[in-house]
Amino acid sequence: MTFFDIRFIGPRVEACSISINKFLTKSYSNSLGINVLDYKIYNKSKSDEINIKNYPVIIKPLKLGSSIGVSIVNKKDDLQYALDSAFEFDNDILIEPFINNIKEYNLAGCKIDNDIFKQLDKELRFLSNKNIIYGCNVDENSLQSNTNEYVKIVQKHAASIHADVIVLCAKIEEDLIGLDEDETVEFLSDLGIEVSGLDQIIRKSFDKLDLQSYFTAGKMEVRAWTIKKNTKAPKAAAVIHNDFEKGFIKAQVISYDDFIACNGEIKAKEMGKLRLEGKEYIVQDGDVMHFRFNV
Repeated sequence: MTFFDIRFIGPRVEACSISINKFLTKSYSNSLGINVLDYKIYNKSKSDEINIKNYPVIIKPLKLGSSIGVSIVNKKDDLQYALDSAFEFDNDILIEPFINNIKEYNLAGCKIDNDIFKQLDKELRFLSNKNIIYGCNVDENSLQSNTNEYVKIVQKHAASIHADVIVLCAKIEEDLIGLDEDETVEFLSDLGIEVSGLDQIIRKSFDKLDLQSYFTAGKMEVRAWTIKKNTKAPKAAAVIHNDFEKGFIKAQVISYDDFIACNGEIKAKEMGKLRLEGKEYIVQDGDVMHFRFNV
């Protein structure tokens, strides 16, 4: 709209509602002399009248944003699946020719690296500027064989936009509920799976968001505290309480691997694995820490 010097209202509810309706958007564009692709609209009750002669086409729910329910159909054999997918989200769908070598251009998705864009992102929280992880729910056989063709399609798309893909089986995840740690390991091992889908999601999410955890371990409880990677010890202490940062003196640190190998803090001390770190220490993922401070 800005490109054609057309006045519009946004990003309020009224403007978004009109824009989401593809028929209204195309009709309005036509009335202003803006060329749009030829299209047809079909209601679910008349889906048997759909007869496509030329492929590829793109099929979309009529009143839905983003790419939900949208399919590119290259041949007749794939048509019914695409129709079912679109009609799942809307009783009306739009079908139009698909033009190759045209890619959706999303300004917020450009991740513009300047202060103005960063300030706008803080205020507006662009959804299209957020990291994306695609989840593919497959059957048990596909999870073990890694040969699912639909997964490969998702992986190809994800790679084109620098996104990640997690492949999981919801049935297996359901079976894991209620199992203790040893039972979970044995169950996954029997299936030839190294990591559960839930663990994959947690690890990948932390990685995409540039996060990590450190631990505080006492007699009564062990707690994990989430921080950004490359956080220095005083700032990490502030996650527990601001006073810890203000009066920071030193941090007692045992690495996660040493803590586990020594079966706890007492043996780690005896083995010389506990060390004192100062204000410039960058906390490592899994560190077990106690803070010395004075306010």
